[in-house]
Order: sequence, then C-alpha cells, then structure tokens
Amino acid sequence: MTPLRVLHLEDSVRDAELVRHCLETEGVACHIHRATGKASFESALALEAFDLIISDYNLPGYDGIAALEHAQATQPDVPVILVSGTVSEEQAVRCLHLGATDYLLKDRLERLGAAVQRAIEEAETRRTRKQAEVALAQSERRKAAILDSVLDCIITMDAEGVVIEFNAAAERTFGYTKAQAIGRPLADLIIPAKFRQGHTAGLARYLATHETRLLGKIIELTAMRADGSELPVELTITAIHSEKAPIFTGVLRDITARKRADETRIRLAAIVDSSDDAIISLAMDDTILTWNAGAERLYGYTSSEMIGQSRALLMPVTSAEFTAVL
Repeated sequence: MTPLRVLHLEDSVRDAELVRHCLETEGVACHIHRATGKASFESALALEAFDLIISDYNLPGYDGIAALEHAQATQPDVPVILVSGTVSEEQAVRCLHLGATDYLLKDRLERLGAAVQRAIEEAETRRTRKQAEVALAQSERRKAAILDSVLDCIITMDAEGVVIEFNAAAERTFGYTKAQAIGRPLADLIIPAKFRQGHTAGLARYLATHETRLLGKIIELTAMRADGSELPVELTITAIHSEKAPIFTGVLRDITARKRADETRIRLAAIVDSSDDAIISLAMDDTILTWNAGAERLYGYTSSEMIGQSRALLMPVTSAEFTAVL
C-alpha cells in the first residue's frame, strides 16, 4: 500500500511525536510533513498535495478553524482531522459542520488510527462520487451536442404532456427557443387545435393501458409552427419507463419538401399520361422505365408489356437484317 501523505499542523514537538507513534502503532503507513504554524502550513498546502491533514485546534496566532477553512479552499478533497487538548461539545459540532472529518482529544488518541481509516475511506467515496458526477456531466454535454447536431427534431415530454427536451432542429422547425418550449404543454406548442383533444386522449389511453400500437412506428401527421402555420411531419415515438412515470421522446421530420416533390411527380405523371404524344423514359442501359397512353396507342403495346423491356424491340428491322433472316 502506498504510504499516505500527511500534513500535520502542530507546534508541540511532544504532541507531534505522540501522533506519529499512534499512527505507527495502528499500522498506518504514512509520510508526515509537520507544519508548526500558519506560514509553514499554508506554504505546504500550496506546494504539495496531501492525502490527509491532522491539525491541532489551538495554536499561537492560528487555530483549527482557520486551518480547516484554508485547507478546504486549497485542497478541498483532502480530509481534515482536528485534535485538541480540550474541546467543548459546541466546538466539536461546529468543526464537523464546517467540514472536519473528525475531532479527537489528545488524551484519547487511541481512536486516531480508526479515524484516519474512516477519513481516507470517506475521501475515496467522495472522490469516486465526484468522478462519476463529472463523467455524467460530460456525458450530458455530449448528449446535448449530439441532439443539437442532428437534422431531425427531437422533443421529449413527461407523462403530463409537458416538454422537457427540445433540440436545435426543433427550434429551427417550429420557431420556439428551447427556453420557450421547456415547461410548456406540447399540445399548445406544435399540435393544431383541431387535433389536441385526440392527443390528450391518446396520452391518457397509453397511461391507462400501456398500449404500444403507435410506439416505434412511422406516423405522418400535421404539426404547427409558432406562427400558426401548419406543416406535414413524420413522427416516431419512444416511451421510456421509470419508477415514477414514463417519458416520451418523439423524433419528427419536416416532410414538406417531400410532399411537394410527390405532388409534382403526380402532376407530371398525369400530364404525361394524358398527352397524345408517345412519351417514353429509358434507363442508361436502354431499358424502358415508363410508357404512357400515347405510346400504347402509337406502338400497340401496353405499359405492362413494355416496361422493363429493351428499347431495341421498337427499332425497325432493316432490309439487310430481313434478307439475313430469309
């Protein structure tokens, strides 16, 4: 085991040796750096990292409270054990409230080994928890960056239908900022008034029955922007269950451009199909892709007969080819 790096603030040589002896007796492996007053104590904290601080409570021109506060300001993760010849219950409670790990009397140092062990274990627990919190915060930042980088709208609501997540794509599509959206009912934001009753009923039905008819499926519906204009969207819903209540995440995609393209293709197809002229489209390898009514009338073949065939079928036979056949 790596020896502990201990900073001991103690002006009495006798008391310092007593603490060293107690630690050795309890089998606590450590390297002790002794400070005798304010200047040497604060200098040591500025120059070196420690695993544990043991401080006398009463020193000339300095005291344990000041030492504790300075230690917390410079090395906040290091546990501090205060030691005193005499102490009132009020003083002990105050020190513990200020963040001291323990408070010992000099005539009861037999508890020092156990106090050190507990202090180190608690410090390790705090360090592990802090690392987990940092990792979680980093994960949340990464998740937020991912959510804001995707092109689809991602909106999460709670079981009451209140928005709890609203990404950058949703801001751009619907015209609300994240701050404006979070905390408001989703129905009031993006669902046209004529569909809100159905949304409320569907949410209540799911909470009552947990039906999964719509979950995970692609649904086309009409949504509403902040200015009241409507737009077609594709929606996929995922429910995440917890001990308290489910939350729902919707991935929405504005399909306005696709709808317009579909409408354009339908109009063009109608125009082509109603033309008296033969209109044929071909693939790069001369395979027939489309065959309109005009082509049917001109060539006498139906579209089902010609689509997928080669254009070569339409080429006239030359006299040389005719002679060769004979």
